[in-house]
Amino acid sequence: MRILHFSALSLIALLLLSGCETGSSGPTSYGAAAVRPAGGGASDTVRVGDVLEVYVLEDESFNGRYQVRSGGHIIFPRVGRVRVAGLPLSGAEAAIKHAFETNQLKTATVITERTAAPAAATGAVNVTISGSV
Repeated sequence: MRILHFSALSLIALLLLSGCETGSSGPTSYGAAAVRPAGGGASDTVRVGDVLEVYVLEDESFNGRYQVRSGGHIIFPRVGRVRVAGLPLSGAEAAIKHAFETNQLKTATVITERTAAPAAATGAVNVTISGSV
């Protein structure tokens, strides 16, 4: 019975938190986050706090996950800052490609994926449990 109540509470909390999202850029730290859908809408815009997973086919040492910093840029070793916030994912990919071709590689094939910054969860939950726990 105790496990059933705990499972029910966990499920309720998970459902409430998974539906929360704010219009703000969110916190700059990241943990578990949902992948934003690809497309051409506002959800396609790279924001501060997002994490870009970048693959540079010509030099695997640059492959990795880079968080968009509060200034709207990501930092690559030996390349420097690349401004990506406010751009669609395709625009961020083009900006990264340009930075690599300007500073590091003759030709750069860049592939990016984005993980959205977690939204701050606010609200209250009122749970009533009857019976013994």
